[in-house]
Amino acid sequence: MQRLFKRGGLSAVTHGLFATSLHLGISQAIFFATYEYFLWKLTEYNSKNSATIDWRPAIAGGLSGIMEWTCCMATDTIKTRLQAGPVGIPYTQVVRTALTDSGFRGLYRGYLPVMLRAVPVNASAYFIIELTNRALLQMTSNKKAQVETM
Repeated sequence: MQRLFKRGGLSAVTHGLFATSLHLGISQAIFFATYEYFLWKLTEYNSKNSATIDWRPAIAGGLSGIMEWTCCMATDTIKTRLQAGPVGIPYTQVVRTALTDSGFRGLYRGYLPVMLRAVPVNASAYFIIELTNRALLQMTSNKKAQVETM
């Protein structure tokens, strides 16, 4: 970091900050909004199921990963091009260059491998997160019950 700062100053350290913030802000908003929506719809659809393992978070996580990357792969491509390029090139110029070089379809180059990774990663992550949440809630409610009986 010091070497980067000495070589290019503050602009070298913050290179790509706007592009990263824009991409992550949009993609995370889409991911969590669609995750909650899919989880709500799956709960509404499958409210009578009393299975011991709840697969709804895994399904919602996988579907949300698809939505996030489909909507935001273009911003990720632009962000990556900006970060890989020289310091000081404006975001809009990177967008124009990317569209001139490879067109809109070029912003989605590698879509299939991204989907093949996104679905299982998000499905397994949210399955584990919700499972852990449930276990922690159960542990805390058991401790509260023990304290109340004393």
